[in-house]
Amino acid sequence: MIGSEVYKDGVLVGQGIFDEKGREQGHWKEYHETGELKAEGDYLNGVRVGDWTFYYPEGKIDQKGKYDQRGRPIGTWKWYYENGQLLREEKYTDGLRNGMLIEYDETGKVITQGEYIDGQKEGFWFFEIDDYREEGNYVAGERNGLWKHTYTTTGKQRFEGNFINGQPDGEHIYWYDNGKVWQKGKYIYCRIS
Repeated sequence: MIGSEVYKDGVLVGQGIFDEKGREQGHWKEYHETGELKAEGDYLNGVRVGDWTFYYPEGKIDQKGKYDQRGRPIGTWKWYYENGQLLREEKYTDGLRNGMLIEYDETGKVITQGEYIDGQKEGFWFFEIDDYREEGNYVAGERNGLWKHTYTTTGKQRFEGNFINGQPDGEHIYWYDNGKVWQKGKYIYCRIS
């Protein structure tokens, strides 16, 4: 077979080669239901392998990355905004996030940063969400220790509280952006077996 096309409800959604077992082989192009190129890359025995590029319907790159011979993401993957600005960059090993993740807003400002080890968040992380920034540490994918939230517009504190294995422990305080206490509570960590 030198080529084939796949249609869904009369619309072309894929182009490439199938082997005698019905598995995708070689270079393929996949399309959005509106007809624009959605993704392209290689298959081996029905599994995505090597470099793949995914596209927005308007034709700009949505994400780029590589798959190993078992179809697992490996190496550096990059996601983009529709305007072409880098959105996120992260690294994979054997299909698991491994290494630094960095996410940007549309102006190029870093809004999320932290490290993955074997697919779990580890160490110091921060996130900017709407009008505030969260920061603290993870151990084995769970929040641990003191976490703080700060209003990005005023620099005033929004939240402070301690966590053990992802569960709240001790006093947790939330503040309005004017500095007045909004909510206060005390938690006692209880390990459930």
